[in-house]
Amino acid sequence: MQSAVKKNQERQKVNRKTKVRDLLDKAKFKERSHPEDALVLAKEALNMAEMNFYKEEKAESLTRIGRCLWMTGKLNEAIESLNLALETSKLLPSGKIETEALNALGNVHLYMKTYDHAMDYYGQALEVAKSEKLLELEAGILNNLGGLHKELHDLDSALGYYQDSLEKYGMNQDIYGQAIPLFNTAEVYLEKENWDRAKNNIEQVLEICKENDAKVMYSYSLHLLGKMYKNQGKADRSLEEFRKSLKLAKETKDYHHQVVIYKDVYEIMLDKDDLVNAIENLNKALEVAKSIDGDALIPDIYASMARVYEKMGQESLAYKYYKGFYQTTVETETKRRNEKLRSISFQLQLGKSQKETKTYRYLVQELEKKTKELGYSYKQMEVVGEIGQNITATLDLEKIFDLLYESLNQLMEATVLGIGLVDDKEETILYELYIENGVKQASFGVPIDSKHSWAAWCLKNNKDVLINDVESEYDSYLEGTSHTVGDPMQSVLFSPLMIEDRAIGVVTVQSQQKDVYTENQLETLKTLSSYLAIAINNAQKSKALKKEIQIREKTEQTLKILNNKLQKISELDGLTNIPNRRCFDKTFEYVWNNSLREQEKVSLLLLDVDYFKEYNDHYGHLEGDRALQRIAKTIEKSLKRSTDLIARYGGDEFVVLLPNTDRSGALRVAEHIKKQVQTLKLCHSHSDISDRITLSIGAATIKPEVKMHKKELIDRADKGLYESKDKGRNQISVFFEENVEAK
Repeated sequence: MQSAVKKNQERQKVNRKTKVRDLLDKAKFKERSHPEDALVLAKEALNMAEMNFYKEEKAESLTRIGRCLWMTGKLNEAIESLNLALETSKLLPSGKIETEALNALGNVHLYMKTYDHAMDYYGQALEVAKSEKLLELEAGILNNLGGLHKELHDLDSALGYYQDSLEKYGMNQDIYGQAIPLFNTAEVYLEKENWDRAKNNIEQVLEICKENDAKVMYSYSLHLLGKMYKNQGKADRSLEEFRKSLKLAKETKDYHHQVVIYKDVYEIMLDKDDLVNAIENLNKALEVAKSIDGDALIPDIYASMARVYEKMGQESLAYKYYKGFYQTTVETETKRRNEKLRSISFQLQLGKSQKETKTYRYLVQELEKKTKELGYSYKQMEVVGEIGQNITATLDLEKIFDLLYESLNQLMEATVLGIGLVDDKEETILYELYIENGVKQASFGVPIDSKHSWAAWCLKNNKDVLINDVESEYDSYLEGTSHTVGDPMQSVLFSPLMIEDRAIGVVTVQSQQKDVYTENQLETLKTLSSYLAIAINNAQKSKALKKEIQIREKTEQTLKILNNKLQKISELDGLTNIPNRRCFDKTFEYVWNNSLREQEKVSLLLLDVDYFKEYNDHYGHLEGDRALQRIAKTIEKSLKRSTDLIARYGGDEFVVLLPNTDRSGALRVAEHIKKQVQTLKLCHSHSDISDRITLSIGAATIKPEVKMHKKELIDRADKGLYESKDKGRNQISVFFEENVEAK
């Protein structure tokens, strides 16, 4: 009798587990066409798995839920679910679900544009997939790494990853899986304007999607086809594909994709000068973005709305949306910082549950150290966050200063609070906001090159300062006799105010007592300085913006200048943080037309890193990325005029635009850049011409004429670059008239 009961119980247990598995299989299939329906199935599976203590099914359910939440735009909920999945999967013997959760977290962070987190999660996922020979998952991760490089505009590396992914899916005989890298390679070919290969790939993907009822991918493929027609100037065919794609996106409740499609339709309407329909589509995009966790999408929508209203002559609405653009940009960046902190907190909790292994004990130690260095208890974070919200909610510098002073003493001793802003024209650090013992002081300036100023040292070295005994530590930093304002201070903190790697000033907190400040308090000041820099930058830009808008009412030319300024924020290359190809194209158009009108010469340099493919193959893509970043910054610093422009032109190619510059001037700039890059001394043992990284440069100069096309200048510089490579590389070739002269 007992044996029969036991068998019945075992049978019921098997049936329950079978039902959970069935729910998960259905959710996985449904995810392709109706992610919201898949979410319902995955949640039902999770409930059953938790009731019956099925650890593997619980982890898989949480992963599936996280993926569905990501696909429907609920990013914060997705991260929470995937973190729980990761924590649960660590206890399982197989690494399959751990890999899926890591990969999905990479996808979420890629969408949020927190590329460092995405790369970290993909790297961990790939390591586990390779060690456990999870071929299908390895293929998916390689595809996602391609997507990451595509986001960073490294198209050649992206194609390499996509090809590797396609081969892995082929080895696994996964036809539907192959559709994903096929689609992504089509996107790259589209960006490279290889229309035939792009269309061929899209048609293959559409056929696979039809056979597998993959409505989500089908919608994306129609959208990509529409983008191709749009880039070819076929607006009507483009709109037709966009509308079909939008219909499917609504059916599958893919809200993020809906926003992207509305934005593309807006751009077509803008090109048609149909401003009413342009605004209508932007409003629809904004409505959908606000209904999901679409924080990363909203700033760009606001900026687009501002430009349209500006074009319509509605200046008050234009200003409203420009202001909205700045405010939402601040909010988005704040959320990203908080997400990084939550990620650290989660990893600490994970480490505590895995203390039995040496690896995880080390992880806990490292993360605890990192958390101490950040210096935030949750209570401190709330105070810092509140201060940050308050000071970024106003555009009044005086009010920003007062709010900061009122709140700062909750966190540390602040006999003195000062904000010094860089005045480039006067070459000084100007303190117009300085308070001591509750009394505001008269404004004063400090020379930027002063050798006895903490502020000057902080800016020059781009480093924070923590001093708890000024008398004993003075000689380690400064020279000569100290010059102070007000009473002597014994403990000081300084932190640079940074905007996009550019120091706009310093913030200082000081005390008359010794041994007052800790590393924790310095980190608190550094965090506040981030908020403060954004708030000051916004206030300065807002003030300048108001003035420029008034000027623009007089001339169309000044309107274009403001547009260019605001667009630059979104026209930086994601890897190197210099202007991207889109920014170059727009700037080149303006410079060419201006040079034609003023009858001035314009010069252009095309620069190529010699044997960079061999560098990537030998040192790896991460080192290649770091090399490109250093080279880009070096070239940028080599340009002396604000009107000169450097941009990333391709994978390892850069372009330098030199308005009002003749041939000899272009040659001097090229030689200076080449010399500065050589001083980096970046090792390259696989170069055929040097053991260091070198550049080949092509230069050209033109005085534009009415019948001449600006592409001729690029073609001439390209011929010069070809000549430099043909003659052995690591040299400069200048194109003039019909000849190319190597230097």
